[in-house]
Amino acid sequence: MIPKERKLLRQTAADLGVHLVEAHLNAFGIYLDELCLWNRRMNLTGLRSRERMAVELLADSLVPVPLLPDTGTMLDVGSGAGLPGIPIKILKPGLCIHLLEPSEKKQAFLRQVIRILGLKGLQSFRGRAEDSSSEMFFEGYDVVTARAVAGLRESVALCAPHVLPGGMMVGFSGQHRETALSDASDALREAGLELDASVCYRLPGTKGERHVLLFRRRPTS
Repeated sequence: MIPKERKLLRQTAADLGVHLVEAHLNAFGIYLDELCLWNRRMNLTGLRSRERMAVELLADSLVPVPLLPDTGTMLDVGSGAGLPGIPIKILKPGLCIHLLEPSEKKQAFLRQVIRILGLKGLQSFRGRAEDSSSEMFFEGYDVVTARAVAGLRESVALCAPHVLPGGMMVGFSGQHRETALSDASDALREAGLELDASVCYRLPGTKGERHVLLFRRRPTS
């Protein structure tokens, strides 16, 4: 990662309330290099600029970090290029994170990144959240997130069954937060998920607000 990219990522993360140290930036540099290399051979992201990747992929994935526990288990549904799971793992090394992705080609990329970064407690599994035969070790997770799913209602349908009582689901939404919440209201109620926190933010060079929504699952009585 060249100095300009490092400065951009560090400043964007700081504006989002996340402090990056040199070790973080070094890890993100390795990750970004690998992402760009593999993106020439497969469609990991439609972005081609390294600077846009640093902002719209890496920094964007870090928004929920201040809301997350330092330890526990996390499932990243439809992880794709490892977003937000890998950036979160770099900032939260105490979290045991599983990346769930159905594509065999993307699995190869994820396992390469995990290997070269030497991240312990980070594993990639092939499968879908709605498929009971997916290779997941845990029956439930403290945190479940899905960044690339089309809408909040769909995210709830995929993530909620894997959230432990008292655990949380992290959803990513565009500028139409209230519409997304209204559309997903029935699914949230049926899943026992309640909105616990909401972060509104903007990314440099993009239009419109974005939101990270944290839902808490009611503990069993």
